[in-house]
Amino acid sequence: MKLHIHTIEKTLFDGEVKSLTLNTETGEITVLENHLPLISLVKPSLIRVIDKADKTSIINFGSFGFLEVKPENEGITLLAG
Repeated sequence: MKLHIHTIEKTLFDGEVKSLTLNTETGEITVLENHLPLISLVKPSLIRVIDKADKTSIINFGSFGFLEVKPENEGITLLAG
């Protein structure tokens, strides 16, 4: 899955991933391949990204934002508010 994480100032991540774990307004979720389409509010928190090489990255997402998971593994977009 392609993951894009953007703030107003810069791109925090842009690449292929196996999973994304983050806090939404309804609790912590993990997005894996073939996840159902989703749009959600994201809370400020640490985000865990596991890339295709099984490398884990922790990103400090310090503001509220929006998550969009597109259907059929088209991609994931996370925008900081």
